[in-house]
Amino acid sequence: VPEAVPSSGGYVDKLLERLRYSFHRAREENEKARERQRQQYNKRAKVFDYKPGDRVLLDVRVVQKGDNRKFTSKFRGPYRVVKVYPNRTVDIADNSYNCQLVHCNRLKPLY
Repeated sequence: VPEAVPSSGGYVDKLLERLRYSFHRAREENEKARERQRQQYNKRAKVFDYKPGDRVLLDVRVVQKGDNRKFTSKFRGPYRVVKVYPNRTVDIADNSYNCQLVHCNRLKPLY
């Protein structure tokens, strides 16, 4: 004779409680990791306050097909800063006034 089968309501409640706890812990650990990564980045981050008229070099990330990566220059320029935006992006222009919008992480000041 089979015994009484336990109801699934108690199991579901316990499962939901464990899942909520797990999600909460995962969120806490994610926030801790984000803070550690922010601190690590800020240790090496260089802050340059660019002003219109400053001369800068642009970091070249992609090497054109057929060029040797080892012997191509890593920076292109000089460029002139035209406008600075609050989100750390900058409009730069070359001598022929071709403007492009780039993030300041890709710029290097030209002294």
